[in-house]
Amino acid sequence: MNKRQTKSPPLYLKIREYLLKAIQNMQAGNNRLETEEALSEKLGTSRATVREAMASLIREGYITRWQGKGNFGHPAVTKLPMRIDINSDFLKLIADSGEKPQLLKRNLRNQRASQRMLRRMPEVDDMEVTAFDWIYLDSRGPVIICDVELPHAYLRTPPSLEGNEQKLSAFLERHCRVHITYTTTWLSSTVDEAVADRFGIEQNRSMVVWEEIFYDLSDHRICFNTIYFHPDRIDLSMLLTI
Repeated sequence: MNKRQTKSPPLYLKIREYLLKAIQNMQAGNNRLETEEALSEKLGTSRATVREAMASLIREGYITRWQGKGNFGHPAVTKLPMRIDINSDFLKLIADSGEKPQLLKRNLRNQRASQRMLRRMPEVDDMEVTAFDWIYLDSRGPVIICDVELPHAYLRTPPSLEGNEQKLSAFLERHCRVHITYTTTWLSSTVDEAVADRFGIEQNRSMVVWEEIFYDLSDHRICFNTIYFHPDRIDLSMLLTI
């Protein structure tokens, strides 16, 4: 009887993890990495594999390659929580913070487009939209509340919140029969008593809010979301290179 073999992760991912741990332990001013040649000899792998691992860390800002001087690790970057520049999956962001995330979908309804939606998608003026709540929770309750608004014109099947989709894009692809390719996002802050009540926090608390539009392959604006973040339990960050 043949045993099912577990597929090993690519070797470059193991090298990447080694480099990331090395960077985490570096100190400012003493953050130059060993050369690719030295690392390949130490780790018993090819320079191409080391280079692939380094390239992935360079793309994510953990390493800077300086021509003629070498590669430099940035330990401060490894300490950034919930980096939205490399990960927009809210379930994974919550999990990476040490919590066990859950997803709650509820309150399917028909309504007129909100003022926020009309500002970003004026073409939906006087249209009825399907709206629902897409809520991310940690062990203590809601931490990210996403109010979804979907124009009826894009629906191809009656919407249902009973599906097992973990991503909103998958929900849209199933019910609208489109390929979601990207989103655009606007960041601001707000004080909203109703949302504060949903979070279970003081009504005068300021919180980060995103306005977000999902686009399909043909560049149609398919869906509008207003996303609120718990001010105490969600600590978003991003890295901007210079």
